[in-house]
Amino acid sequence: MQKNRPVGWLSGAVVCGLSAVALGQTASAPNPQQMAAEIQSLKAQVAQLRADQGDHWLNQRRAEEVKTLVRQVLSDADTRASLASNGMTAGYNGQNFFLASDDDSFLMNISGQMQIRYIANFRSNDQPSPNVGSVENESGFEIRRAKVFFDGHIGDPRIIYKVAFVLDRKSDYFYAEDAWVGYKVTDGLTVTAGQFQDRFAREAWMSSKMSQTVDRSAVDNIFANNDNWVQGVALDWNATDFLHLGGSINDGIGSGGNPNVPGSSNSFNFNSDHVEYGLSGRADVKLAGDYKNESDVEAWSNIDGLQAFVGGGLHYEHAKPGNPGTVYAIPGGYDALTIWTADALLKYQGLGVMATGFGLYTNGATSAGSSSNYGATVQAGYMVIPDVLEPFARYEYIAPDHGIPGTNDIHIVTAGFNWFLHKHAAKFTLDAVCVLNNLNSASVLGTGLDGIGLLTDDPGKTDQVALRAQFQLLF
Repeated sequence: MQKNRPVGWLSGAVVCGLSAVALGQTASAPNPQQMAAEIQSLKAQVAQLRADQGDHWLNQRRAEEVKTLVRQVLSDADTRASLASNGMTAGYNGQNFFLASDDDSFLMNISGQMQIRYIANFRSNDQPSPNVGSVENESGFEIRRAKVFFDGHIGDPRIIYKVAFVLDRKSDYFYAEDAWVGYKVTDGLTVTAGQFQDRFAREAWMSSKMSQTVDRSAVDNIFANNDNWVQGVALDWNATDFLHLGGSINDGIGSGGNPNVPGSSNSFNFNSDHVEYGLSGRADVKLAGDYKNESDVEAWSNIDGLQAFVGGGLHYEHAKPGNPGTVYAIPGGYDALTIWTADALLKYQGLGVMATGFGLYTNGATSAGSSSNYGATVQAGYMVIPDVLEPFARYEYIAPDHGIPGTNDIHIVTAGFNWFLHKHAAKFTLDAVCVLNNLNSASVLGTGLDGIGLLTDDPGKTDQVALRAQFQLLF
């Protein structure tokens, strides 16, 4: 209302003027022409004042709008400056989110993994069961994996690091899975120290993100201690374009594992493990193709030509004097443990095939502490709809040492399919696992297999079946 006061005052003046003219004319003879001229003059003055006042008001409004816009721009610039005070950039590179400096001296990639799983397990146990809690059927949902990853480099692209925090599915607390730093001595030679996944067995070393089936095989869980995290120092060397070598000095198989996982040596303190020293080594040979294609079993449509890789690994560890090893359930424990593995991976025109063999030997102070155990897997998948639908099948064979009381050979068959929404980043997997023999703790060397959906059978019972459905999201 403030902006209309001059116009109101002017209107009042016009009224007063017209009144004065009227009074003057009553005192003298009326002059219509003079009155019309004066009225016309006053109208012109009012119009001019209205126009001047209107422009002034519009200018004020424009000025306020400009000031508001400037404040918004400055505020946005301040926000960006706080992020980029030292040349910082942030964004999404198509695979993960990142923070980085513009001179590439600092990089942090942020990513995650989530696996939502449903399992229905069916056994032919006795009813009522002679074993407490050993019922016929079990089913339910679980968060098999929920992980957050941070990796990159600090100060120099040659100084690399990785930290992974994992939600334990049994206790709902977080623990560190990966926690290591590394240095790239050359383009092909890297030294790593801390807690890391030992490059020993192909399926264990292949990320759980890339699993062709709902989860890794029972053979891998038994012989490679599932994911096989260790604590120590590792060396990785791309010797040539067709030969990769790796090795580590560590605190023993499973020394970097989850403290809630049975069979983990859990050497989080230097004095709390049973291993005096552990040694691991692996060699990979590329027969055809590109090494970047050996990270999974899938034969994607963008892969050109034959991809063929073979490899092998060896792990040895020695127990501390007077403290026998107990990762594997060998009667009397063991003083030394040796595991070997050999594998092959083939991809061609939509077909992906992987085969693996294991041998596990223990030596003890007594004959009870010695054993020879073997296992093998072969699995294959074919893209019936490229990059969308992949049926697969897997066969496993476990041959524990029959000198261990209560053991028997085990045959396992798995079949199912993957429905890829965005390759491994968003996929649905459904499969069925059938154990054709009695599954008991002695035969799997004490390794718990509930993480992959398998449970212990009652004595003499066979043909356990587990139906598994899972959705995986990577971000």
